[in-house]
Amino acid sequence: KARETLSKISASIEMKYLGDIVRELAITLKGGYQLHVRSATLHSVLLAVSEVYTSTEIHSSENMPPFDLCVPSMMDLIQQDVFGVASEMKEAQDVKKRVIKEAMGVKSYHSLEIIGRCINFNPTKDGINVNGQLCMSSVHSLITPFLERLRDPELEKSIIGKVKECLNRIVLGLSQNATSTPEKVLPFVHDTVSSFIHENSNENNTSDLDDSDDDEMI
Repeated sequence: KARETLSKISASIEMKYLGDIVRELAITLKGGYQLHVRSATLHSVLLAVSEVYTSTEIHSSENMPPFDLCVPSMMDLIQQDVFGVASEMKEAQDVKKRVIKEAMGVKSYHSLEIIGRCINFNPTKDGINVNGQLCMSSVHSLITPFLERLRDPELEKSIIGKVKECLNRIVLGLSQNATSTPEKVLPFVHDTVSSFIHENSNENNTSDLDDSDDDEMI
């Protein structure tokens, strides 16, 4: 099969070419049933790559491993699969899942777990300099899209469930990542959770002020 061949090629060539493979998937598979094929192919490629690739810790803020450079583009495809048209097609009653086997299940959840296991966990707040351009760290690229969705106060319950599953899979992957040490994970978790606590606190204070103003008017 073409997907198996591509996966074997991805695992045998240098990691710097992974970005080209992901880019071609985005360009050539972009509509209809191809969206299911695309997510299944990305998962197959990641699965093959993860068997031969091991994340190595990089302490410098001037470098980012080739795998990590691909995270933003992979996240675009995964987001489209979990929340976009592909997801709507999977959930529709008229989807012929027996005909399109790639439409069965959500392989993107496992893809997130693999990415979490393979990235270099270096959650620097200042970003990473890549070819003179300041880029978000790979772990921030991995979780930020989901955290941003949670900021929506009118988010549907079904979407919240998907976001929760995505974050659970990422945590599972990071727990198996050799570069995610407690010394780096704990401050990262604290900073991530604190931002939401401060936002909720500010919203509650604003609400209290509004209520107080209403009482004075009465």
